Amino acid sequence: MNTTSTLARCSAIAALLALGSAGAYAQPANFTNTVTYKHNRYIGQDASVWELHNGPNYCIPTGQTVSPAYQNFGNDKVGSFMAWTWAAAGCPTGTTRFFIRFPQLSLLAAHPVTTHSITITSAILKLHGVNAADLMGSFGNSTYPGSPYPGDNRGKLYKVAAGSANAWREDNITWVNSLGLVMDPNIAAVPIPPTTSRYNFTQSFNVTAMVGRIIRDASGYFNGTTWVPPSTYANNGFMLLIDDETAYRSQFYATSDHNNPAMWPELSVTYSVESRCKTLSDPSFNYTTSNTDPLTFTFNANSPTFPTGYKWYAVPAPGLIDFSMPIGTGTPFTYTFPAPGVYNIAMGTMCEDDQLANMATVTISLANGVTQSPQNAAAIPDRTMQIGTPDNDNRILPGDEPASLLLNGPSVTATPNPTDDNWAISLDAPAAVSTQVTLYNASGKKISETTRQLHTGRNRFELAAKALPPGLYLLTIRGGSLNLQHKLIKR
Repeated sequence: MNTTSTLARCSAIAALLALGSAGAYAQPANFTNTVTYKHNRYIGQDASVWELHNGPNYCIPTGQTVSPAYQNFGNDKVGSFMAWTWAAAGCPTGTTRFFIRFPQLSLLAAHPVTTHSITITSAILKLHGVNAADLMGSFGNSTYPGSPYPGDNRGKLYKVAAGSANAWREDNITWVNSLGLVMDPNIAAVPIPPTTSRYNFTQSFNVTAMVGRIIRDASGYFNGTTWVPPSTYANNGFMLLIDDETAYRSQFYATSDHNNPAMWPELSVTYSVESRCKTLSDPSFNYTTSNTDPLTFTFNANSPTFPTGYKWYAVPAPGLIDFSMPIGTGTPFTYTFPAPGVYNIAMGTMCEDDQLANMATVTISLANGVTQSPQNAAAIPDRTMQIGTPDNDNRILPGDEPASLLLNGPSVTATPNPTDDNWAISLDAPAAVSTQVTLYNASGKKISETTRQLHTGRNRFELAAKALPPGLYLLTIRGGSLNLQHKLIKR
C-alpha cells in the first residue's frame, strides 16, 4: 500500500472525527404536544351491542319482531356494558357490550415518507357517567355503597385488532356481527374498576399502549427484518365489557350522541415527534466515468427518493474535507476534477435545517495522463473505502449502520418540514384545475381553506404557519383528478 493511499484514508477518517466534534450530526429538536379528541355525533363512533336470550336462543322482546342481537343502537345517547334480566319483556337474561373508536386519531400517524416518527407517551380515555333522567328507568350502575346487588361490576377494556376483518362502524355494528371481531392478542386488556356511585360516575383509562400500537400500525414500521406497510384498518377502536357477564352487573356512560357536549367521550393523547432522518437516510452512492474525459465523473445517490437533500464534497488527499464548502448538490451530480491525483470524495444526506445526517466517503486515485483512454487500466479509478465496503457495481455502502428501507416520495412536498415559519408547497398538476387547499390540525379541526388555481406542470405556493401552535397538521389538496394529502410539522 503506498503512502499516498494511507494518507488519504487517514485524512478521511480525521475529517469524520472533525465532523462529529463539530456537532454536524445533531438532529433537529424534538417536541411534545397533547391533543384531545372529543367527537360529536357526526364524527364519533360508539355504540352498545345487545343480546337477549331465552336458553340457547336469541330472545325477541314482547311487542317486537326482531331480536336486539340483530339490531343497531348507534344513535343511543347512553352506552352500556352489563348483564341483566328483562323478564317483563319475556326475555330472562341479556348482555350488552360497548364499542368506541376515535376516527381522527389516525391523523397522528406518521406519513410513511416523513423524516419524523411519532411516539405516544400518554393516552387517557375518559368516559362520563350519566344521570337518572338519561337512563329512562334503567337501574344505573350496579356497584355502589348500599347497592342491593352484590355482584362486582368491574370489567375489561380491549383493543380491537387491526385489519379489514375487524373494521366496524357505529351505524352497522350489532351483537351478532361483533362476535366476529378479534381483540388484539399482543396488547394487554386494561382493567375497568367497579363503580362507586349509581349515577354520574366518570372513569378514566390508561390506553397508552393501545394507542401506541394503533399509531404504529397506521404509520408502518420496521420489524427488524422487513418493512410492514401502513394498515388502512389500524384504528378499529376499543371494546368494553363486564368481567362476569351474569346478572346483575352494569355500567353506563354517555356517547357522542349525548345532547350535552361536555359529556362526550374524550381521548387525550400526548405524543412526541422525533427526527428519524439519520436512521432512514441512505448516504451510499455510485459513480461512472466519462467516455471522453477521464477526469469527469457522475455521482449518483443509491436512494434518491428519500426526501432529503444531498451535498457532495471533494478535496485532494491528504487534506481534510471542509463540510462548509460543498462542490455540488442534488443527484445525479457531475464533476470534473481539476487535475490528476488522489481525492477524498464524500456525499452527505441533509435533513431539516440543512443539517448533515449521514455520510459515505471514498478515495479515488486518478491517472497522471489526462489524455489516456478511460478504458486504460491506469485511468480507471482505484477505489479505497473509508467507511463501509464497495460491492461489484460501484455501490458505496455506509458501514457504521445497516442499510435502511426507503420509501417512495410523496406527490406533494413541503419545505422546510418541520418549520418555524411557513411551508413552501410544491406539486405537479396533470392539467389546469381549481383546487381546495385545506389545513387541519391533529384533532381534525379545519384551520384554513383557500381556493387555488393550478396550472399544468409544477406549481409552488406558500402556506402560512408562523402563527400556528407546534404540532402535527394535515394538508389536503382536492380538485379535478387531484386528491392529495401531506403531513406537516410546526415546531
